[in-house]
Amino acid sequence: MRRTPSYLDGTTVAVSNTQNHRKNIIFSLVAALVVALLAACGQSTPGAEPQDLPEQPQLEDVATLEWNSVAIGYEADAAPIELSGLDEAVELIGSGADIWGTSDEFFFTYTTLEGDGALTVRLDELSASDGWSKAGVMIRDGLDADAANALLHISQGNGSVFQARTAKGERTVNSAGSEPGAKAPSWIRLSREGAYLVGELSVDGQAWEQVGVYEMELGEEVLVGMAVTAHQPGGKATARFSDVKFERGKAGRGPKPQEPTEPTQPTEPTQPTEPTEPTQPGGARSSFVLPPATLYVATNGSDSNSGRSVDAPLRTLTKAASVVRPGDVVYIRGGVYPIEVKFRTSGTSSQPIVWASYPGEWAVLDGSDRRPYEDSDRMWVEGASYNVFANFEVRNGPRQGIYVHSGASNNLFTGLVVHGNNGSGIQNSGANRNRYEFLTIYDNFDQVNPKGQTGQDADGIGMSSGDGNVISHVISFRNSDDGIDAWKSTNTIIEYSVSHSNGRGSHGNGNGFKAGGGGHDNRTIVRNSIAFNNKAVGFTQNSGRNITFVNNTAYNNGNYAFLGHDSVTFRNNLAIGGTLMLSDSKQENNSWNLGVNDARIASTDPKSPDFLALRADSPAIDAGAAADVAYLGSAPDLGALEFSMTIAQLVDPANVALASAGLSDDQLALGN
Repeated sequence: MRRTPSYLDGTTVAVSNTQNHRKNIIFSLVAALVVALLAACGQSTPGAEPQDLPEQPQLEDVATLEWNSVAIGYEADAAPIELSGLDEAVELIGSGADIWGTSDEFFFTYTTLEGDGALTVRLDELSASDGWSKAGVMIRDGLDADAANALLHISQGNGSVFQARTAKGERTVNSAGSEPGAKAPSWIRLSREGAYLVGELSVDGQAWEQVGVYEMELGEEVLVGMAVTAHQPGGKATARFSDVKFERGKAGRGPKPQEPTEPTQPTEPTQPTEPTEPTQPGGARSSFVLPPATLYVATNGSDSNSGRSVDAPLRTLTKAASVVRPGDVVYIRGGVYPIEVKFRTSGTSSQPIVWASYPGEWAVLDGSDRRPYEDSDRMWVEGASYNVFANFEVRNGPRQGIYVHSGASNNLFTGLVVHGNNGSGIQNSGANRNRYEFLTIYDNFDQVNPKGQTGQDADGIGMSSGDGNVISHVISFRNSDDGIDAWKSTNTIIEYSVSHSNGRGSHGNGNGFKAGGGGHDNRTIVRNSIAFNNKAVGFTQNSGRNITFVNNTAYNNGNYAFLGHDSVTFRNNLAIGGTLMLSDSKQENNSWNLGVNDARIASTDPKSPDFLALRADSPAIDAGAAADVAYLGSAPDLGALEFSMTIAQLVDPANVALASAGLSDDQLALGN
């Protein structure tokens, strides 16, 4: 499909040949059994042979169980408790530094669980002075402070998080999921089904929303119970629980794995070195055609110059930003400039303000000498509209690389390389109808953040909020959190993009494409995009609503290829191996619906020009349903790549050199 990039109010920009949770999971036991029976029979006709029904979970009287209490990681009196019935309220008082890191301090009331089962409680109230005081349900492999465990908790001021220490002595992670809006009173359920630990929340004890799943190897007998930590040594957190229910056996809450193919393992490329002089890195190239300059900035210029000729350039971008007017075109001569600049002046739809590297040179905005939480700690686009930012690099910022906020709208970001920042490469917050295209974003990792959890918050692109933004032809990789995160934005379109190898460190989620969050009516569309080698999920609904995934490809992602539930539509997607979690979603002509377990991919080596491309004999060709995508033949193919198309052509159709050799080294720096 050929498209002309434009401001999102419809005004076109000069270019050359540019290509353009969850419904509440309410399964009655009868329905679950019917589905399982039909799947086992392979048919739905009345004449099918009868099958053995799966074992039902058994609800036990909690009064007959032996409950114990213990303070783990600190000294405290702990007496056994007795529960006389399901509705009895239990008040627990916990101290301790936290349930986190490699060792825990908390108060635990527990019983034993052998094999599969679940514990459900209602958290009536949590009273504590610290916002990260936690109360919830835990499954734990012993009473050592560093024991493996999974905890679905609600905190005093930060919603609900599903966290786990997946092996004894390892660091705790929270990659499975969270619900920032959750608070007491709420129901919490934690289930064990084989190797899967499933965390769910409910506001009424009837309609359940899954927060996430961990896969962990635990002993046959584990401890399950209620955990409380003050998140403050010597402090106290008081939690009241009621409506305690204990189940033994499976209830079908775990994921339903799909039959994987046998992909070959990709080779690992060498780590690229940082150039000593500012040269344009490998990556997607913008096709934006630069108008003639009206203003110049150079490292050897002077802010006392007029800046209106190439021989009299200004010295700083800050000075240029203070004198520009609609219609100005600012050429930035090659060199390294401080990241500190605030773009506040707006152009118009007919006279945008353009900021770009001088043709044939490469400008770099560098924040290595800046400190976080100062006024000069990132590149700001603050309330400015109708600006074009083209063909330069933003790196080493002590917070985000580029922060677009305060109603900044109708801006175009194109041909940028953004990396090495102590936060998201680009953060869009309260900014609307902006277009982010032909960007290469990588290695953003928050070493310092307000939560004290290294690597938790650095996405490639993070859309905190904003309406009608477009992300197109973007390559995002090796970021500590997610590659592209639509979070609480609305009507975001993500297309023709690749997200891989995200989730560095232990705290980041590591999703390729996160399409929403916070229970918002996001209405995100993700199409013609590829996710591979991410730590967690290739394409996830997270907790957003009304999400559409069309013609995407997932390969070799850690937890799931695709994850989504109610209010999510999956159409024409291709899962090359991997696990799926799709209950209550709308599905049409996806590879798993059509039984395409072997799509006959030309190569699963990311260095190959044919990486994830379809072979001529692929059953994915012309197997899709009608959709708003470009295609050849009688119908769309499955996945992001139409037959004869390469991944390089997907992200950068105008760059012939790149398209001839697969992804570049800069785009593939997989590392650890």
